[in-house]
This record gives sequence, structure tokens and C-alpha cells, in this order.
Amino acid sequence: MLLRTVYLFLFLLQSSLFFGQDTTSVELLPVEIRAERAYASEKISLSRSHFLSAPASFDDPSRLLMKYPGFSVSNDQNNAIIYDGLPSHYSTWSLYGAQIANPNHLSNAGTANDRPSRSSGGVNMFSGQVIGELDYHTGSSGPAHGIGGVADMSIRTPFQNSITANLSLIGLEAGIDRVLDDGKSSLLANYRYSTVGLLDRIGVELGDEIINYQDAIINFKKKWSDKEISVVAIYGKSSNDHTATKLQSDDDAIFKDIQDINYGAYNLTSAIHLKAASYQLTLAYSSRDENKSNRYEWNDKLERSTSNVSDKIISLYLLSKVMTGKFRLQFKLNGSFYNQWVRYINSRDRIEFLPSPWPENGSIHERSIFFNENYYDLRPSMVVNYSLNSNHKLELASQLYYNSFNSKMIPLFDFSYESTNTTWVNRISFGKNAQMQSPEILGANNTDFTIGSSTNRFLPALESYYGSLYSNYKNIGVRMSIRKLLDVTGNFRNDLMSLNDLSVIPIEIKNQFSDVIIGSASVFGKLNIGEYNVNSTLTIMDAMSNGDYKQIPYNYGQKWNISVDKKFIFNEKKSLRISMLYTIRNGYYQDVINEEESRDQHITVYGSLASEESNVFRLSNYSRLDLRLSYIKKGKWKNVISLDIQNVLNRQNDAYYYFDPVLDETVLQKQLGLIPILSWRVVF
Repeated sequence: MLLRTVYLFLFLLQSSLFFGQDTTSVELLPVEIRAERAYASEKISLSRSHFLSAPASFDDPSRLLMKYPGFSVSNDQNNAIIYDGLPSHYSTWSLYGAQIANPNHLSNAGTANDRPSRSSGGVNMFSGQVIGELDYHTGSSGPAHGIGGVADMSIRTPFQNSITANLSLIGLEAGIDRVLDDGKSSLLANYRYSTVGLLDRIGVELGDEIINYQDAIINFKKKWSDKEISVVAIYGKSSNDHTATKLQSDDDAIFKDIQDINYGAYNLTSAIHLKAASYQLTLAYSSRDENKSNRYEWNDKLERSTSNVSDKIISLYLLSKVMTGKFRLQFKLNGSFYNQWVRYINSRDRIEFLPSPWPENGSIHERSIFFNENYYDLRPSMVVNYSLNSNHKLELASQLYYNSFNSKMIPLFDFSYESTNTTWVNRISFGKNAQMQSPEILGANNTDFTIGSSTNRFLPALESYYGSLYSNYKNIGVRMSIRKLLDVTGNFRNDLMSLNDLSVIPIEIKNQFSDVIIGSASVFGKLNIGEYNVNSTLTIMDAMSNGDYKQIPYNYGQKWNISVDKKFIFNEKKSLRISMLYTIRNGYYQDVINEEESRDQHITVYGSLASEESNVFRLSNYSRLDLRLSYIKKGKWKNVISLDIQNVLNRQNDAYYYFDPVLDETVLQKQLGLIPILSWRVVF
């Protein structure tokens, strides 16, 4: 309570709270549009200038969101989007409105058992150098895929012929912009290669772990009359290989030291997008293939575990608009066809010590997740917007959700009222939404591995009621929301506690029939002190289940951000931009570790299988200071030299507890410390 009071006092004292307009924008390129009001009632809009100026963004769209109301991250090592305490797999990704597979490299980054995750990773393969806009939709105004929200990306349009090189510790990047047909067409191409991977290839020793990734994108746009067509293709590849350096018997060994770990992933996304004055149409195909294996020697036997994920998604997004007097009518259709293969071997395969090739028989499977299905979902919706007058609007959205597993229609709705004048915007909204359970949960079982067996396959879609209130007066605003998720763990088998150690954990730590209510309130605003721009936000959230305060994993309780930035102009060709962001929040909740099961399976198993009661505790408070310095020099070439520092104070925040079989004890994993990234960007 004291901490909450101090935060509120600081907030009122500064009169600065977040987001009348976003001030991280800066015109780093000629004729580039400034990103002004980034935060609205149901959407956050980020432009390219945010990527080029926000501290510790590392050209990654997810990492920009953590300073906005309701957003957090699960771990500094990955870019998982935590919105209103919901796990990241409740947020989805789309390109021009059409859903795509997880677009991140190294999706096992920052997970407790080093497994691939559903919607996050170490770095997004859509670099900040190529993204034109990122719109994170939380309401009915955008494409509808996930309960948490939708991160919808679009590719920027070149405005002049140029060649760009970007050199940093994150990656070596080269791009080309071409304006064709007197501005009626354009071509963008960009390639990025991991700096760490390149150093390894040229013989620089970087330890016993080799991390690598690369991605390439090409985007062609053509305009005619009032229409524009975009054709996009992007390819990504990533790997993480670790070589064992010690034996189980070594005194100073930990579990990772004795393992050979091989991770490899391939991503492919392509889309055709047609945009006109009255409609938009996108058809996209995306795929993701990930394979990971762990091999090690334990008590004179060779053991291994494997994880395999394969997603293929064909998706459609259609938006049609009709304007008639005071009425505005929108018809939207989201449709996706999935082919998904998921296989986790949760425990060890035990086989006698034999050299390669590995034998296929003799394995013991204690727990597994297996899912191999073709299925689809459809979301047709209608949005009616009625203008009572120039300042007052009513909006009603009706949506149907149908998927091949539920074989029934789920009516969804959204009602909103908005009043607007030059200084004050108010909006109230409530509705219902739904989302398919993730394949890992649908395929979970607790039997010997048998192709086709699955105890959770026909779980119903997760449904949610929500309500929100948004008010913004000049540069100060408030946002309040409440969300009720229905039966979030219903029909799970009681012995599936091992689900909790997956990166796609259910919303509750406890596996039982349960509804979850999540409430949050944010106050935000902006203050200009001379040439200094100060932004801040305070968010307070809480959750309860069936009327009891049983905590959900990502309930961060309280979170406070403050950012300051200033631009120093030396002359018309030289300038310096300084941006700072400080974040503090409560730690996340974690279930106790079942040491007996963890010792036997050689993975971390959370929760006691012998008891229905789970003992949860909160990790220590999280705080981080980030800083970015950008020096800009214009001339025949344009140079931008940036020093981007994550965690300036080198605070060792808690990440999670895990069980180490070699040490035979529970260990606290810390998050990343100070990371300085120096980059040089030049435009020819």
C-alpha cells in the first residue's frame, strides 16, 4: 500500500502522466512522418520513428510496447507481449490484418525449460528498419484473432532512392529503397545477419554456445487510380547450438554444462495486400518449423529430449466500408486455415549408451504432448458507427466465431460510445470475445506417446467478457478495464500440472475449473518542460478466480513508467537525441517447484502433483533504466550513430526459479544485466 501511495504522489507531483501524444518520435529521415498521438482508446500505433529513437527497443516491435498502459514483458531475454496480465499466447500477430505464424527468431529464448514458445522469441524477423507501422488492437476496431490483442504490422513505403547499411551488435543489415514510375511504384529489400553468428563464422571464439539468425524481406508496391497493391515475402532462419563442456561428475558443473543442445527454426511469410478507398483485402501464407533436441550422458546412459513445432497458416482479411450520411458501416472477415504439428517429449528418453545413429526403440515416454491437425476458424463481423453529431458517436459491433473443433457459432459483440472535442475524448466500451485454445494445450496428455492420442483435443474455445473506460483531457488521461475469462482451465486433466512449465501456460497456475476476473486502471500523461518531454504512466491491476484472490502468473500488481527525451540541435546538419525510460513493477507470481518430479524427469515441473493446492509466491520487484543516445549528421551521406543501453544500472532482476538436476537444487535465474548496443546507420 505504501509503494502504491508513493507512486501516486509522484504521479500527481509531476502532473506529467503519459500519452496525450507520444514524444519518442523524431524525424531521423527527411520527409518522414512524425509519430504523434500513439495511444488511443483501443489501439496503440507505432511508426518507424519510434524504432529509431526509443531506448532498448533493439529494432524490435514488441519491446516498444512495455512503456504503454497495461503492457509488460515476461523476461528481458524475450519479446513476449504481456497485456493486462494475459500470457503472450493470448496475443496474436498479423500482417496487413491477416494472421501469421509467430514471426520471431529463437522462440525458446527466456523460457524456463528452454522450449519453443507460441508467440514470442529473442528478436522479431520484421526489423524496425522495414516496418512502417505497428498497430496493437485491443478492441473491435481492428482485425480480431486473440483475446489479448492483435499486433498488426505493415511495411514502410520508400520515399526516395537510397541504400542503407546498419551495423550493430544485434545484426549487420543492408537495405535498398527504389522509387519507380514517378512515385507510382516502389521496391524495398532488406537483409540482416546476426553479428554474433558472423563473428563465429570468421573464427572469433564466443564460448560454448553459438547463436545465429538471418532474415530477408522484399516488398513491392504499385499504385493506380485510388488503389494500391503490395506484395511481401520474408524469410527467416535461426539456430542456437550448445556444446557440452563438462561431465555430470565434475564438481563445478551445472545441468546445461553437460548437454549438447541443438535448436533450429525456419520462418516464411508472404502476403498480397490490396487497398482502396472503400475496402482492404489481404491474403497471407506463413509457416514456422522449429526443432530442438537435448542430449547428455547421465549415470553412464545417454539421454535426450525433443521438441518439434510446425505451423502453416493460410489467412484472409477483408474490410469493406460504406458511408451513408451519419452512418458508417464496416464489414470484416478474418479467416484462417491451420495445419499444426506440435510434439513435446516432456520427460527423458532412456536408452543404453550407444554411438550415433540413435536407436528408435527402447525409449520410455512418461509425458508427452502431441497435436497434428488441420482446422480452421472464421470471424465475420459487422461494425455500425452512428454520428449523433460532430462530437458524439455510437458504435455497435457484432461478430460470429466459428471453428472446426467447436462446430458451433459463438456470438460476440462490442458496444462503444465516444464523445470528442478538441481537448477531451471519452469512450466506453464493452463486449465479448473468444479464442481457440493453443495446440500445446489441445494436444496435452499424460500417457505413453501414441500417435493420435489426445485428452484435450476438443476443449472449447476460451471466451471472455470485457469492458473499458477511456478518458483523455488534453495531455492527461485515464484507462480502466475489466475482463472475465470463462472456464480458463476447464476440462484439463488434474494430472497435467506439467503444462505449467510450458511457455504457453494456462492463465491460472492452478489446474481446475475456474473463471478469472482481471481488473486494471491506468493514469497517463505528458509534460513539456522547456525542450524536455516527460511522459509517465501508472498502472494498477489485480485478478481473482471464483471470487477468491488466487493469483495468475503475470499479475504484476503495479507498474510505473517515466520517460524523458530531449533533442539538441547544434546546426542544420548535426543533432543529438537523448531518450531515457525507467520502469518499475511488482514481480510476477510463480508456483512452487515439485523437486521430486523435476529430479526424476530432468526438467522443471511446477506445482505439487500430490495435492490440489498450489503454493504460489511473488518474485522480487522488477526495475530497469534504459538509455539511448543518437547522434545525427547530415551531408552527402546521412549518418546516425546510436548507443542503446538496456538496464543501465545493471540490476539483476528475478526471471524464474528452476530445478537443476546436477546441482540437485532449485536455482533462481536472473534476467539480463547491462547490455550496451552501439550501432552505426548510414544512408547513401
